[in-house]
Parts: sequence; structure tokens; C-alpha cells
Amino acid sequence: MVIGILAGISFFGAGGMMFTASTQLQTLRSVDGHTVAEAYYQGVGAQGIGFSVAFFALGLASIAISIGLGNLLDAPFQPQEELQESGSLFQVASKGPN
Repeated sequence: MVIGILAGISFFGAGGMMFTASTQLQTLRSVDGHTVAEAYYQGVGAQGIGFSVAFFALGLASIAISIGLGNLLDAPFQPQEELQESGSLFQVASKGPN
């Protein structure tokens, strides 16, 4: 679970740096304001913002998965009364087919 949270933090950091760099690329302006390079950098900046959103999503997914897997892995070590109260997946799977 700790590794997933660390990965999530890393993805958030990467997303933040990518977003900052991309917004700086989008604000580049030439003297005349009508060059091909300016249009290119604005396009790359927009693409970078898309990648930063993907990094944020990966960060959220890794944290959510690690917390979920951590809870599932801890479930067999809980007393039976707690499993019945929480409605754990292990309890449902142990009943088998009807």
C-alpha cells in the first residue's frame, strides 16, 4: 500500500511539473505573433496539459488501487465478526454457489 501511495505522489508531482511547463509553452509569443514556431509551441503546450491530466489520473488510480488492495489483503487477518459486519469480498466468495 505504501508503494502505491508513493507512486501516486510521484504521478502528482510529474503532473504538476508537466502542467507548469506546458502553460509556459502556451504563453510564448513572438514579436509579430504569427510564426509557425509559436503555433507549434502552443500545440505542444496543449498536448502537455493533456499529459499532465493523465499523470494526475494515474496518481489517483494508483492510490485508489493500493488502498483497495491493502484493505483486501488485510481482510483474511480480521476476526470473523468484523468480516460479517463489513461484508468483505472474502465472506461472499467463501459461501460459494447456491
